Amino acid sequence: MSKDDLKTSIQAILKEFGAQSLKQSATALLNTLGYSSDKTIELDGTPSAFLDQFNQNPHLFAEIREKKHT
Repeated sequence: MSKDDLKTSIQAILKEFGAQSLKQSATALLNTLGYSSDKTIELDGTPSAFLDQFNQNPHLFAEIREKKHT
């Protein structure tokens, strides 16, 4: 795929980003960029669910939460 074709594909995907679910849109964008995987995870879409799954420093999340509530 040429650079122009890639740019056109990315633009088309970004224009349609809100027409599909975030998961579908993000997967399409990543596939266009050459990233693909059969591995997926189901989360409820909240930042805390993401951080619970992927945050390797739970103390950092606690500090962010404290700052938000002060």
